[in-house]
Amino acid sequence: MFNIGRRLKRVLSATAVTGIAMAVAFTPATAIATTSSSAASAAGCQSSQLVYKYWKTDTSIGTWSRNCSGDYPLNSLGYKLEPGGWSGYIDYSDGSWDYFCDFKDKWLSKRVVKIQMSAMKIGYCI
Repeated sequence: MFNIGRRLKRVLSATAVTGIAMAVAFTPATAIATTSSSAASAAGCQSSQLVYKYWKTDTSIGTWSRNCSGDYPLNSLGYKLEPGGWSGYIDYSDGSWDYFCDFKDKWLSKRVVKIQMSAMKIGYCI
């Protein structure tokens, strides 16, 4: 019963974040249109890296890392996520999802199909 309240809070938080993102997305983007692609990509990058570890077919551990915001499609059995200074979302092959917060490692045990690294701290982590 207590989990329902927690889940509702997550959904409402995600809805609020989505509403803000939609408002930003529909705002005229004249500044973005005139910004060079290298400057725009640099704005969503940082020195801190997210490190995703996954099981390889030979049962060894593979490593994948990124230091720029974005949506990254994957298809691997997750082992561990070390987010560094990043927050965002993990989508799983069964349709479920989870979130991660800055500097809080997350152990994984499902097939990861996408990692979304947010340029701003997500609502769940505030």
